[in-house]
Amino acid sequence: MFNIKLPRLHPATWCFDLLDNSFCPAANCGPILCGMWAVWTAHNGRRHGETKMNLIQACWWARELSSDLIVSGESLTGKKDNTQIMKWKPPHTGFVKINMDAAFKAKSQQGATGVVIRDENGHVLAAKCKWYDSIPNILTVEAYAARDGAVLMNLLNRPKVMLETDSLELQSL
Repeated sequence: MFNIKLPRLHPATWCFDLLDNSFCPAANCGPILCGMWAVWTAHNGRRHGETKMNLIQACWWARELSSDLIVSGESLTGKKDNTQIMKWKPPHTGFVKINMDAAFKAKSQQGATGVVIRDENGHVLAAKCKWYDSIPNILTVEAYAARDGAVLMNLLNRPKVMLETDSLELQSL
């Protein structure tokens, strides 16, 4: 699938050898490391009772991931890249900004929230993350993230606040 031959590596230094161009050409390093990661991820998934990834799926996943890495590497070397990097935008003068986000795993109905509060200069005033069990859906954990931000903000006693979320559904409520 990759047409890559695994180089002869020393067992004690293989991770360094893979990153050394004299042992392993740079074009082969990404697919080999992604393949190893796919095997490791599949192994951990089986140990924890998650859906099994067969060898073909792991190979395709590694191939796609290594292609993404190659494209990312090209953008660092000066080649044109069409992706835009989103940067944090400060709040208006006198305001603080609450940035919050959430993650949700439907299978286990678990979620987590993360909140960062910064002033107009970008200085972090407070931050918090929290784990939740028994979450029915992503909107609920996004709402918990907003609540966590409001509770943390209340402790700072700052009246001028901006709340920023990437949840369009939560914003529309």
